[in-house]
Amino acid sequence: MKALLVARDPSPVLPIVQDRWADIEWVVLPKAEGPKPDLRGVEVAFMWDFRSKLLRQYWASLPDLRWVHVGAAGVDAMVFPELLESDVILTNARGAFDEPVAEFGLALILMFAKRLNETMINQVERRWKHEETQLLSERTVAIIGFGAIGHLIGRKCRALGMRVVGVRLSGEAHPDADEMHTIDELDSVLENSDYVVLVLPQTQETQLVMGDAQLRRMRPDAVLINIGRGSAVDEIALAAALEAGTIRGAASDVFQREPLAEDHPLWAQRNAVITPHMAFDVDRWQRRVVDGFSENLARYRAGEPLINQIDKSKGY
Repeated sequence: MKALLVARDPSPVLPIVQDRWADIEWVVLPKAEGPKPDLRGVEVAFMWDFRSKLLRQYWASLPDLRWVHVGAAGVDAMVFPELLESDVILTNARGAFDEPVAEFGLALILMFAKRLNETMINQVERRWKHEETQLLSERTVAIIGFGAIGHLIGRKCRALGMRVVGVRLSGEAHPDADEMHTIDELDSVLENSDYVVLVLPQTQETQLVMGDAQLRRMRPDAVLINIGRGSAVDEIALAAALEAGTIRGAASDVFQREPLAEDHPLWAQRNAVITPHMAFDVDRWQRRVVDGFSENLARYRAGEPLINQIDKSKGY
């Protein structure tokens, strides 16, 4: 059996998969030098580099491909017509990053509630300035995208006494939310929330969910936190809202283009927290991703259904 590993730097993962699956012939892309690799017979592609466009580039050379596994929760780079129209199964690493991202979201809520972002700026500027902080048990958090990560954030926030309002397509109730709404009810949710946390996948339906009109619906003392996809937020409108004081603050770990350009207006906002797409990136994450792939590879070879299958028509 042949399998393809797509990785800009294969050194962290190639020895692991070779050790676990010694009977598999591993082909690595990109190939640094030499002739074009022979991809005939490759049944499985492990996209360690989840942003890579190489799969589409080499698609015609992969006639035997049956399954693509993405080493991340997002499968944005895999949403290309040839794959979508094929019978190739697409899976992701859903579950490996749920707890890390949920913890990161909670940390950002706590940062703003306790004004640690402002206090750190004051420290750098050697300014002794007292700040009043918030009691989270008196606050409401809206979680837009109440999936695997969203409900974990909800559970952690409820443990701190927060009121949790969820938003998801179905609007179906969930035990980790005090109330649930559909996306059509987003305006009323925004008007009544102290913290708005976006945990949305990148789809046509989630494109620019938070634009100028939605930001104006938020309360002036509210905070927007985006740990889902950069495509969900109009970043120029967000920078303008922060500068005008339309909302109290914002934190984003994801952006429409990464890295964020040095001249982007968000950098200039003192009430913005910018992190470099690191919510999921905890220590020992590589082993967790490989464990998930290995479980699915064992299922594939046994002819069993794969876990974390993506609905290619929806993109998640």
